[in-house]
Amino acid sequence: MYVWQMLSPMAFVFAYRPGLALVGVVMLASNVVSTFWYQHHIHHHYSLIIVPCIVMGSAWALGKMSRNVMNASVVLVATASFLTAFLWSPLPLSLSTTQHWTAQSAPVVAAREALEFVPGDVSVAAYHSVSAHLARRVEIYSFPNPFQRSLYGPDVFAKGDRLPQAETVEYVILPLTLDADANAIWQAEVSRFSVVFSNAWWVVYQRS
Repeated sequence: MYVWQMLSPMAFVFAYRPGLALVGVVMLASNVVSTFWYQHHIHHHYSLIIVPCIVMGSAWALGKMSRNVMNASVVLVATASFLTAFLWSPLPLSLSTTQHWTAQSAPVVAAREALEFVPGDVSVAAYHSVSAHLARRVEIYSFPNPFQRSLYGPDVFAKGDRLPQAETVEYVILPLTLDADANAIWQAEVSRFSVVFSNAWWVVYQRS
């Protein structure tokens, strides 16, 4: 299904002159065989690197066609693009949707309130959805890092160990409710911290 979703928006016209599109074969194949779930689902950025190969390869193939065939193929590509966008993209009126929070949704308003209690010059571990908003500092970790390594460092498969930086993190900001795994990690650390702020969505901790 992943390969079909990647290639069908261009109606496979790149197959007429596949040389340029083949540049993306290795990247596409690596996503297909990967055990990392996000790499073989089109909604995530790992697929984006392949898109220029497919689109430019299709344009190259169209340029090699006769006028009549090219005109018909352009209509075919446009039709395929609109149809697949309706089926799989998060565009308005499409069948697919994506979860998002507006700027005025309760969790976002609550997050802005909580972030006010995190100083700008301290080491922080934060839940992933707010970590980018705290990134203008020397040290910022996406929880459960550094308390338990997860997708951190040059080896993306290294996980589970407690990093030395866990001893120097000064603030932690987490949702009020964590899943079972995240909660187990945090319960092993929480005794070293005190709550400095909480609301209906978020809790800010400071090292005691």
